[in-house]
Amino acid sequence: GTEVAKESSDIIILDDDFTSVVKVVRWGRSVYGNIQKFIEFQLTVNVAALVINVVAAVSSGDVPLNVVEVQTIFILFCAIYSNAAIASSFKKLVVMLHETSAEV
Repeated sequence: GTEVAKESSDIIILDDDFTSVVKVVRWGRSVYGNIQKFIEFQLTVNVAALVINVVAAVSSGDVPLNVVEVQTIFILFCAIYSNAAIASSFKKLVVMLHETSAEV
């Protein structure tokens, strides 16, 4: 009976402590929030680079940044700065005050 219950359950508490469920929910919401922050940052940087290149190409007829320069900027800003910003944001108790979304 126990194995059937474990296989059909969504969450298995191994340490007989319900506070571990709260910890898991807090970590899950923090990870979900960090993924949202990362996607917002990526979209912002990509749109800004696109606008700069399009405006410069239309106004001067020449593209100001070549492919290597754009890739260097993306590596520096996107990989280093966004990961550092997300890593430095610690999990807060505030995430537990938000209601759950039905789409997850």
